[in-house]
Amino acid sequence: MKRKSLIITILSFIAFFSVWSVSAMNMNALTYEDLLTLYFWVLAPEWKQNANQALLYTNVEKWSKLHSLLTTAVANKKFPNLEIALPLSKTAYESDLADLIKNNFGTKIVYTDKKVLTFEYLQTQLKQVYWTTQKTKTDKANDSIAESVLFLLKENYINKDQLSWTDNLSYDDLSHFVDNLWEEYTAYYNPEEWKKFMDSLNGEFAGIGVYLIQKWDENPVISEVIKGSPAEDAWLQAEDIIVSIWWKYLKDFKDANEFIDALKGEKWSTVSVQIQRNWRIMNKEISREVIQLPTMDGVKLWDICYIRLYSFDIWAHDNFMSKLSEFWTCWKYVFDVRSNPGGVIDEVTWILDEFIPEWKTIMTEKWTTVNEVIKSEKKQSLEVSNPTIILIDWYTASAAEIFAWVMKYYFPNQVKLVGSKTYGKGSVQQVVQFPNNSLIKYTIAIWYIADQDVSIDKIWIQPDINVIDNPYTKKDEVLEIIWLINN
Repeated sequence: MKRKSLIITILSFIAFFSVWSVSAMNMNALTYEDLLTLYFWVLAPEWKQNANQALLYTNVEKWSKLHSLLTTAVANKKFPNLEIALPLSKTAYESDLADLIKNNFGTKIVYTDKKVLTFEYLQTQLKQVYWTTQKTKTDKANDSIAESVLFLLKENYINKDQLSWTDNLSYDDLSHFVDNLWEEYTAYYNPEEWKKFMDSLNGEFAGIGVYLIQKWDENPVISEVIKGSPAEDAWLQAEDIIVSIWWKYLKDFKDANEFIDALKGEKWSTVSVQIQRNWRIMNKEISREVIQLPTMDGVKLWDICYIRLYSFDIWAHDNFMSKLSEFWTCWKYVFDVRSNPGGVIDEVTWILDEFIPEWKTIMTEKWTTVNEVIKSEKKQSLEVSNPTIILIDWYTASAAEIFAWVMKYYFPNQVKLVGSKTYGKGSVQQVVQFPNNSLIKYTIAIWYIADQDVSIDKIWIQPDINVIDNPYTKKDEVLEIIWLINN
């Protein structure tokens, strides 16, 4: 049931009981008409057709106020097996309600034999049955989600051979089961975790203003500090390790995501962070602010167009082309994908399509049963200058690695990779969301560049010129090198 209709039903339930309570107390005992009117008012909207269910004690007469209600219910096949049994004016007993609930829901309730049915007893029992049926439906829906997750993994998961030992999976064991696959890019997010994840993708959140990266079970490391953020004001730097948050360590949290989420909070609140820098431990009290995450930035200096791609989000291609149009002409390019964690593969292939000659293979996704070849689909619109510089580092991953590797593959003489080796993520994930807003993200393929039969997954891309920016100086040593290369 949708939340709105559930609230309406509950309010109707309470209101109806309130109206009937006065007459019920005056009458002291309820008739079958009273019993059935209240029973169906509360439970009829939730009834599901079942050939084994028998709706008992329903002597429906045309002048009865139950007639229209039950006639509609029968027409909608909500009550398949009506039995006319007793006059509606007869006094009902607790045992009658017990029989009714037992026959229609298979649920037993405690009752006193030959005791007349009172409003208070009826109200208590119907409330219990109502919430029990709601929980049962939720449990069934959740079990269906667990079955769907297991089906998806067995069909498409890149390591599906690991799943041959199990045929059943309960919803309660779902997160634990997925975690135990020990595949760092495969995860199940319950509704609460998914909401937090989506909040982080909206471009705004109350945090301290850092990009973090985590390898396996190690503590998160700052890959970059966002300019003008509280983290910059607190003198945090790239390569700083987050040791604890509010004096709680990584092992004290459920997982790294929960640990990182502790950095977020209400606007203008503060968070206590312990960081490690060159084996030195420092405690920082940092305010939280709403951080606007950049996706792309750029500047033109003489004939050099510098573009910083922070991520390949769903607007990456449009923003990329828009930024180039601002420069009018570019004789030389510098593309900075340092600390770029990747993003949407379609976006990076569309950007590459602007550089790569028509019908050339950009990449191949190798699934468990088939291969999907992605080719450039239009004529080359952007000329690759000599030199074209692509800046990479340890935090360049996934789609950002595809960009750097494909450009280097097709233009080996023009493109120079400058910086340090990349992260080494060469896999593709599929995301499936379920009706309760939970989500499974799992690895479905490994990608290979152009016509090569080698993957960088868990390896990396090596730079042509190895330069590491010193995080303890204000200048960017990598950028200084590229001005020398271009001049």
